[in-house]
Amino acid sequence: MTTDARRNFAMQYGKILAFSDQARALGLENEPRFKEIMQFVKNQLLVEALNEHFSNEYANPSDEKIEAYYKENGAKFQQADLQRVIIPTQPAAAEITKPTDAEQKAYIDKVRQQWVNGADPATLQKDAFARMGLTGSVPDVNLKDHTPGMIPQEQQSVFSLKPGDISQPFVDTGAAYIYKLVTVKEKPLSEVKAQIAKTIHDQMMREKIQELTESVKPALNDAYFGPEKQPEPMTGANGAPQQPGSDHPQANSSETPAASQPASPHK
Repeated sequence: MTTDARRNFAMQYGKILAFSDQARALGLENEPRFKEIMQFVKNQLLVEALNEHFSNEYANPSDEKIEAYYKENGAKFQQADLQRVIIPTQPAAAEITKPTDAEQKAYIDKVRQQWVNGADPATLQKDAFARMGLTGSVPDVNLKDHTPGMIPQEQQSVFSLKPGDISQPFVDTGAAYIYKLVTVKEKPLSEVKAQIAKTIHDQMMREKIQELTESVKPALNDAYFGPEKQPEPMTGANGAPQQPGSDHPQANSSETPAASQPASPHK
């Protein structure tokens, strides 16, 4: 905390002490409502303490666990120099007619073949942007020291190419992407040890929270809370039933989970 923050905290804490002394003088801490709130807050704080307890317990995984994770997940620690050509599929200027799907596919295949035949990727990139009226800055085709997590998941197969190979096009709604693997190496364990330790910590925390969560299911009184509502079936844009989670990208988060807590009913 900065000096100002420490002073502000101390001033506020002084006021809290004065006000709480006044509440005690009035006997408010002995009122049933206050005791009920205190019990609820105590339980919330115990949940936080439990999270902190397990977080500290899992904070330093053994060297054996770290080395085992490294060996089992070697692909995650690859580092490569790539080249990438981005081919826009949507015109950026009103005077440019949008190509048909067949024309677009033919152009994408042509660009890839030109690259395979030895064309300069920077020139191919510039021409692809100009074709759609994108006259601003053209992205650099060279991607240095990239790891799989730095490109979209559906494109990460480029790391399995052989050096010098050019990928098949990856096409989405706005552009096509073609890669060339220039060089690839695996980061040594010494460079990624801290990263792996955090990954193992977060994984163990998720498993522990899930274990505790699944061990209990509160039984609610329907007479008071009302009957449980059945989830409405999700539908896609055309009204057809939709698989749960099908419209959400896969999460790639390494944040430490925490047990959720209900808001205080006395707020």
